[in-house]
Amino acid sequence: MIRVNGTPLDNPTLGWIFRSGSVPYSGLEANIIDLRVAGRDGLVPVPATLGAPVWPLRVNTPPSGWEPLLALFSAQELVLTRTDRPTIEARARLRGSSPDRVFPRNEWIDATFLVEITEAYWRDKATTTTPITPLTSASVELSVFAGGSAPVSDAMIRIQGATTGVRVTDASGAWVTLPDCAAGQYVRFESKTGQCFRTTTDTWVGGTEISGLVDFGGPRGNFEITPVLAAGDPTNRVGKLTVASATRASSSVAVRGKAAYIL
Repeated sequence: MIRVNGTPLDNPTLGWIFRSGSVPYSGLEANIIDLRVAGRDGLVPVPATLGAPVWPLRVNTPPSGWEPLLALFSAQELVLTRTDRPTIEARARLRGSSPDRVFPRNEWIDATFLVEITEAYWRDKATTTTPITPLTSASVELSVFAGGSAPVSDAMIRIQGATTGVRVTDASGAWVTLPDCAAGQYVRFESKTGQCFRTTTDTWVGGTEISGLVDFGGPRGNFEITPVLAAGDPTNRVGKLTVASATRASSSVAVRGKAAYIL
């Protein structure tokens, strides 16, 4: 069952019936650039991005429920939730709607609403923070966002304690180099904006901006955490980071964010 901004579409109070013509599953629409090189057969593989999937949601309503239905879907932002996965949600917007059928004597109306998932993926409702992982050697591996099935491009990475030459690399090849951090300080990189901040307190907001000291990149041009599938088992998925440092003393790393899902 789908809810829109907390209101169920199968709603006896308003007389709504969520119709079987709905397709509550996302298709994959890859945005691909064809790169051809003279003298070379075929194409040069270029990392693709996924388009925002569009869902057709069909609802049957009596005339008395028509205006509330339109009012619900005309909100500036739609937050979709589903009862089979109560811990996730999707941000969406209305692309259009149409009354498909008006029953005899105007007793019922079948309508289709086309909603577009603007971030392409479903996300965890709750933000999670990994346990603090000590940087005990020149290279430390970190597993994050277990169960996710889509890239996370808005995670935050935070280093605590005296470290130099920090480079965080995702299994996909995406990477970020962070400024040196002194004892008693925190350095936080926000991959959504590419900004970096230094603080002297245990916080995930604010601080002195030091974004000019950061560099990042990857196959798709930005830092992101991409789930790795276990060999032969696509149900076993986890993001894998390698945190390398030149020097370290009583320092650690933590990651905060929301897993992403293709559904």
